[in-house]
Amino acid sequence: MKWSGTISSSTTGKDPSGNAGDGVYCWTSGHGPRGSASQTSGGGAVTTVHGNTLAVGAVTIDCDSTTGTALFNYEIIPRFTDAYCNADLATNGDRSTFELEGTGQGRGIPTVSLLTAADVFATTCQTAAKIAWTTALSTSHIVTEDSSFSLSIKATDANTVLWDNGDNNDIKFIESGAPRIMLVVTD
Repeated sequence: MKWSGTISSSTTGKDPSGNAGDGVYCWTSGHGPRGSASQTSGGGAVTTVHGNTLAVGAVTIDCDSTTGTALFNYEIIPRFTDAYCNADLATNGDRSTFELEGTGQGRGIPTVSLLTAADVFATTCQTAAKIAWTTALSTSHIVTEDSSFSLSIKATDANTVLWDNGDNNDIKFIESGAPRIMLVVTD
């Protein structure tokens, strides 16, 4: 995720040196990676197959009175369900099912699951390596050897900038949302 923006009033994030920084210019800092879940209720970092995450609450947005260069921020998703990573995931993997979405041939109900690097369901945050995306289509398609496929991925509006919950102007981080995947099959 890479983002920069101008805020209407001075905002607190970090400065380019990693200290508290204020300004109307904010950007993704390259600090990270950030985890979507913490190890414990204390917000501890999670050891994953992709490396260690920052502790919960770590600020990964820089702000200053002059513009800065946006760098990529990374988010590791070690679990979808609401819990801490010191608790195991379900034996059939951690998964999340979305509402009916899409149009035309791609309309259906998507489900995402966490897998290990060996393509089996992840049973701990520490072994979650990949996301498997499946969609139960509303209309079945007959695929033959003459069929062609078009797969589109839409990431627009898939990221959200989050602010501190307190009564202040503190910006915290940018997090990823699920992309939208559309499949078109032509006979």
